[in-house]
Amino acid sequence: MYYHRDMNKFFERHLIAIVLGLCCVFGVDSSSAAIHIDSVALDQAIATQNVSEYLETLYQAQLDNGIRNFIPLSLLLISTSKQQLSDGYPATALNCAEYARRVAPDFPAATLNESSVRWKTNRLGIPRFLGGMFNSFLQKFHTLNELSFFAFIQLAVLGATLMMTFVGIALISLVRNSRLLLHDLRHILPKALPAHSAVVLLVFLCVFPLLLGFSIAWLFPYWLMLFWTYHNVKERACIGILVLLFVFVLPLIIVGCSYCLFIPQTDTLQRLWNANYGYYTKYDIDIFEQDVVQNPDDYELADSSSKCNS
Repeated sequence: MYYHRDMNKFFERHLIAIVLGLCCVFGVDSSSAAIHIDSVALDQAIATQNVSEYLETLYQAQLDNGIRNFIPLSLLLISTSKQQLSDGYPATALNCAEYARRVAPDFPAATLNESSVRWKTNRLGIPRFLGGMFNSFLQKFHTLNELSFFAFIQLAVLGATLMMTFVGIALISLVRNSRLLLHDLRHILPKALPAHSAVVLLVFLCVFPLLLGFSIAWLFPYWLMLFWTYHNVKERACIGILVLLFVFVLPLIIVGCSYCLFIPQTDTLQRLWNANYGYYTKYDIDIFEQDVVQNPDDYELADSSSKCNS
């Protein structure tokens, strides 16, 4: 069991290093990146117990380049801190977790990881751990990506809650109103029919969607429509609100969150990211120069263009 756990951690850590290396090697044509992420140098700094000096150098280079959040480096440090903590080196794990939060102060995972490492090194620091969880939660509202993912998770819970409420109301409606429908059927059917004809017809009406090949899930909205006339005004309003939320509001929110995830991936913002982190090409420089001419008042474009040309 320990062997598989160690191997999973080994592959997880080196997978992050490989991805970062591929981004640096194949994703750019610039002569040098603004900040070099070297997992081997990080391992050497950890082995020589100079991890604080090495991470401080990276952090100062990040500040010199005007980068507020360097998420790739933060992810690497988060993975390293977890590995060091499991290996029994809490001081090194705490250093990595602290710098993971410093290089990406708006990244919720870094804040949560730092508070978790501090709590695992000091089990009495529960208030600090709870404070880190609260700050990490608040940071989800700072960026569109984090807010959209948070909304997706909550929508799944909300959708399941609405579905369970919908099913409960349908079952209550079936149990409460089936006798009323049976009474009306007995008055509608001719008296020449057998006495149990109304019961058979009631059962047939209740399971009619199953006879047509529909799933059991379709029974619940069908029952609400079948017994619609037996509900009072407040019950109809409650059912209408549930249907409106489940059929219209939830899909609209999902579409909105999808657009929020798509908007940050536009070509312009992707080029801005490449320029800020040093992963730009000559094509990006040409596009920036054209954009600056077309939008002379855009500070972000002018700043990114100056970084590429410096």
